[in-house]
Amino acid sequence: MVLAPLQTGHLPELENFLFSTSGSINRRDVAPLNFSSAPRLQEFFFDGGIGVPIEFGGGMHHIKFLEIGFVMDPGMPGLSLDDLLSCFTHCQMLEELNITIHKLCTGHPRELPTIIELSQLHHFTLELAPGVDAGYLFDILFLPALTHLSLILEDVDHSYTDWPYLRSMLARSRPPLRLLDLYFLPINEQTLCECLSYIPSLNSISLRGTTCTDTILGFLTLEENTSRSICPCLESIKFGRAPRFTSSAMIAMILSRRSSTNHTGIGIGKALMSVSCASSTMGNIKSNPDIAQCMEDGLHLYTGT
Repeated sequence: MVLAPLQTGHLPELENFLFSTSGSINRRDVAPLNFSSAPRLQEFFFDGGIGVPIEFGGGMHHIKFLEIGFVMDPGMPGLSLDDLLSCFTHCQMLEELNITIHKLCTGHPRELPTIIELSQLHHFTLELAPGVDAGYLFDILFLPALTHLSLILEDVDHSYTDWPYLRSMLARSRPPLRLLDLYFLPINEQTLCECLSYIPSLNSISLRGTTCTDTILGFLTLEENTSRSICPCLESIKFGRAPRFTSSAMIAMILSRRSSTNHTGIGIGKALMSVSCASSTMGNIKSNPDIAQCMEDGLHLYTGT
């Protein structure tokens, strides 16, 4: 009864729709929710155990906030990459998008636009079920206003060795990104380092599921008396499991970003405040006298994921 107006009705005055449930639904009773039923819709929040097909077509929509988080149940209706492409195409006024994609597609759409521009999107969270790869969409996304990006890819069988599509989007968009959260996104060292070079505004990075190596730490280590300054505003770093770094590499990276280096022009206005990594070597790092001084000055070192 609650969903019926969006399935079959005409809602010319509806601006905000928030729906959350932990219940289930009979698949035979599910009809698509049609955004064209509510032309003035600004906010749409749908979360819970009910998976419902959603029609984004029917013209351009003016929605600004969209959050859809269905439970990943293969027996229930849900959203596919085709739906996500339709969302990008028909909801170009989006400012915040949080969406879960768990339906497999048989193949890429026959016709893709050259570029999809979402010029007002600043918060984007995308969760992908195992086997669902949105790479070809990131290859054509232009997100020049993006400030927060979270990508969650459940690569349970480790079928990917790299995900270069993020690099394509960042290189094209050069967004003022402040937060980057990559959860189990497979990405190699070279790709990650190049991605970071396109987002100097970054304040916080979380690489849960990405192996931390000396190469990555070396790239994040600021150098005095050079023009090379990667992510000078970085305040928080969270590395994932199975780290492969040496204590010396981590110490060098942290010390290069301490507040006392600001007078050199490195890390202007920012100092590294938090580092988290699942590693037994963090105890040795904390015992370093210079790191101990950093901790007295406010640096937090955590062992965990």
